Amino acid sequence: QVMILIGETGSGKSTQLVQFLADSGLAANGSIVCTQPRKIAATSLARRVDEESNGCYEDNFVLSYSTFLNSQDLNSKIIFCTDSCLLHHCMNDTGLDGISYIIVDEAHERSLNTDLLLALIKKKLLDRLDLHLIIMSATADADKLADYFYGCQTFHVKGRNFPVEINYVPDVSVEASSNAVPNSMCDACATASYVNDVVRMVSIIHKNEEEGAVLAFLTSQLEVEWACENFSDASAVVLPMHGKLSHVEQSRVFKSYPGKRKIIFCTNMAETSLTIKEVKYVVDSGLAKESRFVPSSGLNVLKVNWISQSSANQRAGRAGRTG
Repeated sequence: QVMILIGETGSGKSTQLVQFLADSGLAANGSIVCTQPRKIAATSLARRVDEESNGCYEDNFVLSYSTFLNSQDLNSKIIFCTDSCLLHHCMNDTGLDGISYIIVDEAHERSLNTDLLLALIKKKLLDRLDLHLIIMSATADADKLADYFYGCQTFHVKGRNFPVEINYVPDVSVEASSNAVPNSMCDACATASYVNDVVRMVSIIHKNEEEGAVLAFLTSQLEVEWACENFSDASAVVLPMHGKLSHVEQSRVFKSYPGKRKIIFCTNMAETSLTIKEVKYVVDSGLAKESRFVPSSGLNVLKVNWISQSSANQRAGRAGRTG
């Protein structure tokens, strides 16, 4: 009834498992709902699965991102949505009627929504023996999750499509660990010198390396916009990627631009579950802006901190997915 799947970044688990379940008939009695931590991941995965299954199934077989699930949505066989969307549905539909499989992807992120969702599903599994849960991640602590779900089975899947070479840049200066918040793009440049280092490295790759898109990770919308404005080259298409962009603006990163190199400056929202075609180079600042609770003030404060090794592996995994 419960299974944990640990698969390498780029193994295809997010797009293929839902199709295996649908094709095998295991989910004949209801929909397959796959949750993602971010809306952009849900929409891109739905688009990818829809492309792969085009012409093989009836219309509306794959449902793109849905803000709130309803009975009409559950007519679709495969549904991609955010964890908050399914959490809202769980709190309103006590029996989760119409759903046969729930796949919680990127469980390692351990957000409040994901933790609450797993707790609610665990309770509902006792009432519905025909409901199945699959927890997926590239880096999750499988032992703790397995213990929480009564010692369920854990499967490890290898399968990175293409090898990724990792190079470390020495002597990168980082001056962003303070609590100072820049008030303008110029201030961001002055107070966070690693932004200049990332832009400079992207420029070196663009001038000296063979074709292929570049994905560069920064910590905030402000830094992303500054980097896009300060990287100027007629032979490149420079695109931002952060949570404040509209769906249409975010979708630009998935398009092809013949004759030009695609360069994307992004926040950690592009860290998981995204496959952007042509990405061959990843520049990782090694930093992320995260909300941390400060006991002395009783407030949550946004601070720039070093990312974990698992997050670094996730970022590196954005390359080597399609060749």
